Amino acid sequence: MAYTKRIIQGAGFILVSTYLGAIFGYFLRLVLTRSLSVEEYGLTYSVISLFGLFSIFVDLGIGRALAKFIPEFLVTNNSKKIKDYFLSFLIVKLSVAISIGLLFILFSNFIAANVIDESGAGSLIVLYAIFFMLKPVITLIWDAFRGFHRMGYYAIADLSLSFLLFVFSLIFIYFGHGIFSLFYAYISYGVLAVIILLIVFTKVVFPEFNKYKFQFTITKKAIKFSLSLTVAGVFGTLFGNIDTIILTKFTTLTQVAYFQAVYPLIKAFWGFGGIFTLALMPIVSEMWAKKHFQKFNKEINRLYTYVLVLSFPLVITLFVFARQILVVLYTEEYVLATVSLQILCLTIVIKIITKLNSSILAGIGKPEEMIKFIVGGSVINVIMNLWLVPKMGSKGAAISMLVSFFLIFVFSIYTLKKYLKINLKNSNYLKIAFSSLIYLGLAIVISNFYSQNLLIFSVLVGLSLIIYVLLLFVTKTIKIKEIKDLIGVLRKQK
Repeated sequence: MAYTKRIIQGAGFILVSTYLGAIFGYFLRLVLTRSLSVEEYGLTYSVISLFGLFSIFVDLGIGRALAKFIPEFLVTNNSKKIKDYFLSFLIVKLSVAISIGLLFILFSNFIAANVIDESGAGSLIVLYAIFFMLKPVITLIWDAFRGFHRMGYYAIADLSLSFLLFVFSLIFIYFGHGIFSLFYAYISYGVLAVIILLIVFTKVVFPEFNKYKFQFTITKKAIKFSLSLTVAGVFGTLFGNIDTIILTKFTTLTQVAYFQAVYPLIKAFWGFGGIFTLALMPIVSEMWAKKHFQKFNKEINRLYTYVLVLSFPLVITLFVFARQILVVLYTEEYVLATVSLQILCLTIVIKIITKLNSSILAGIGKPEEMIKFIVGGSVINVIMNLWLVPKMGSKGAAISMLVSFFLIFVFSIYTLKKYLKINLKNSNYLKIAFSSLIYLGLAIVISNFYSQNLLIFSVLVGLSLIIYVLLLFVTKTIKIKEIKDLIGVLRKQK
C-alpha cells in the first residue's frame, strides 16, 4: 500500500507540474504573439521545431533507461553503478548533442537559406544550438530524479522550464530584444538550470556522488533497452515537428505561426489520458491479474465512458468557439487559424483513447503492437503532409495529423479487441452522443448570438454544460453510485 501511495503521489506531482507548466507556456505564447509579428512568431517555432527533429537522437532512450536502472541499483546498494551509468549516459548524450549543435552552428546560414528559407534565421539557429548542447545535462538529471523516486524535485525542475522561460522572455522583450528574446531566455535558463540541478543532484539527491571513482559503463542490456524506446520515440517525435518543417519549406511563416498557435493548445489536452489511467488502471490491472475477464471488460467500458463524457464537451467547445478562443489567447491576426484548430480538436478524443489502449497493451505484455502503429502512423503523416501542406497550408497539416491519429486509433482498438475480446457497451456511447448533440446545439446558438459579451457568454456556456451533465444522469449514462465507488477507490490508494 505504501508503494501504491508513492506512485499516486508521484503522478500527482507530475500532473500538477505539467498543467502549471502548460499555463506558463501559454502565457509565454500570449506574450510572444503580442510582441512579435505573425511571421516572426512562425520563424521562431520553425527554428525550434527543426532542432526538435534531432532531439530524439540525443536522448536515444537513455533517460528512461537511467530512470529504470537507478532503482535496481538502489535495491542492491550499488551506488557506484549509479554514478557510472549517470556519467556514461551523460557523456554519450553530450557527445551527440555537441556534435549536432556544432554542425548547426557551422552551417547555420546554409540551413537558414535552404531549409527554413529565411536568410535572417542564421543567428537564431546559433543561439538555440547553444541551448541544445546544454539540454542533455538538464534532461538526464530530471530522469535521475525519477530514478531516485524524487518526484517532487522532478516536478519542480520540469515546471521551472516553462516558468523561467516566461520570466526571462518578459525581461528580454522589455529591453527590446524582439525575436531574439525567447532564444536569449533559453540560453539563460539552460546555464542557470545546469548549475542548480548539478548542485541539487550531487549534494542533496545523490550525496555519495563524489565518493566513487568513475568508470565508463554501457552494458548490452542498457543499449537494448534504450534502443527499443528510441524506435517509438523517433517516429513519435515526427508529429508536430515534421509538420512545422514541411510548412516552413512549402508555405509561408504565417502558416507556420497559425499551426504553432493551435497545435500546442491541443497537445496540452492529450495529457488528460494520464488522468484516467491514474484513476482507473489500478482496477483494470487487478482484474486482469486475477483473470476476472468479465469485470475487466466492465472496467474498460467504464474507462471509455468517462473519457468520452469529459472529452466530448471539450471538443465541442473548442470546435464551436474556435474563433473566440484564438482571439482571447492570441489576437485577431490569428483568426485565420480557426479551421486548423477545429480540425485538430477532433484528435483529442482519439489521442486520449489511443493512449489508454497503449497503456493497456503494455500492461498485458504487448507494447510492440503500439510501436507498429506509431511507425505506420508517422509515415502516413509525413506522406500526407507532403501532399496537402503545399495546397492547404496549416489546414493540410492538421488534416494529416487527424487522419494518421485516427488510423492509429482504429488499429489500437482492433488489437485490444483481438487480445482481450472486449465487448463495447454501445448503448452508453449512444447516450453520450445524444447528450453531446444537445450541448452542440446549445453551443451553436450561444456562438451566434452572444459571442460579443464575455460575461453572458460564460454564463450560457456554463448552463449548457449543466444541462449536458443532467442529461447524463437522467439517461443513467453515469450513476451517482459509480461516482462514489470511484472516489472510494481513490481514497483507498492514499
